[in-house]
Amino acid sequence: MRRFLWSNLAAGQRNLSARRLVLPIERSIRMAYYANASSTTQALKQSLDDMVERARSANEKAKQASDGAEESGTVVSEAMNAD
Repeated sequence: MRRFLWSNLAAGQRNLSARRLVLPIERSIRMAYYANASSTTQALKQSLDDMVERARSANEKAKQASDGAEESGTVVSEAMNAD
């Protein structure tokens, strides 16, 4: 972006007044870029946190279902042994 901005200025205008024009534009572009990168990073982190939470929830449900199946299997085998 800097090259684009400087290329649009005539060679004779690369003086202090041109720098005063270009530098605030560069600064605002840089700030917007980093702000966008920061929000993108936060969105990715939130997405990863959500995926981890869903995986934990699914793992817990699977564990509960497994424990429930073991308990029902124990009850059935005890009932069969009682006969």
